[in-house]
Amino acid sequence: MDPSVIENFCSITGTSEIEARHFLEAFDWNCDEAVKAYFDSEDAIHSSDGSHFDQAIQPPSKSNNEPSLSTFNKPPYSKPKIATL
Repeated sequence: MDPSVIENFCSITGTSEIEARHFLEAFDWNCDEAVKAYFDSEDAIHSSDGSHFDQAIQPPSKSNNEPSLSTFNKPPYSKPKIATL
């Protein structure tokens, strides 16, 4: 076991040494394969719960001074102007 491999894995993924060791041992200390597996597992976790999208989409909280969307007049709905033959 080369400590630089653990350091390399941690610097790329931002994980702890314990988690780095877990992935590296599972992939016979092949750092490239372990990093790929780490990010594949992170993508699967985040895409299944959608939590990272929820945080990115939420708008900032409004202060009492800002107008809300309901204060603006909305144009009346009109049907699309599409001709059919």
